[in-house]
Amino acid sequence: MIDIYHDSSIFFNKFGYLQPGRRTTNGEPTLSMKDWINNENTNSRTGDYRVSGGQFGAYNAVFGPKAADGLPSLMFDPKTGVIDHAIAKQWEKYDLKKVVEKNWATLGPKLQGKIWIWTGDMDGLYSNVATRYFKKFLDSTTHPVSDAKISFTPMAGHTQEWNDMNVLKMVAAKANN
Repeated sequence: MIDIYHDSSIFFNKFGYLQPGRRTTNGEPTLSMKDWINNENTNSRTGDYRVSGGQFGAYNAVFGPKAADGLPSLMFDPKTGVIDHAIAKQWEKYDLKKVVEKNWATLGPKLQGKIWIWTGDMDGLYSNVATRYFKKFLDSTTHPVSDAKISFTPMAGHTQEWNDMNVLKMVAAKANN
């Protein structure tokens, strides 16, 4: 629910309220982004989330450039949540929706029959929100029209609907075509 390219903070939404970070499948927020990052800051030898071993430490290590001290750069201030848009811009090359959207003419034909996504519509990390934006883009494609299979299970959480047998059946059906 945070647009790192345009929002000013990961701690507060555009209405000034604490940004939720986790929720139950009933929609009740269980952890704000501010508390989540404070926990990662506490668990880090550097006093910030860079080497916390947590989710945002990992995101920075994977998507961000290396800082002058050799550690991952900080995409947002660990105390205030203010986003560094210069660092966020460097994350764009890993943004699946942006990459696919920018390169649809080349990638679209290669991705036919290869995108299968299912998620709970009450994902505990709000991942369903970004997945809806990705689906909206794919539904608008032409040349080729995307044949992606994206489904949202009502009131289900993160990977709640995962089923190894169903995945194997999908792969087998694809292989037999």
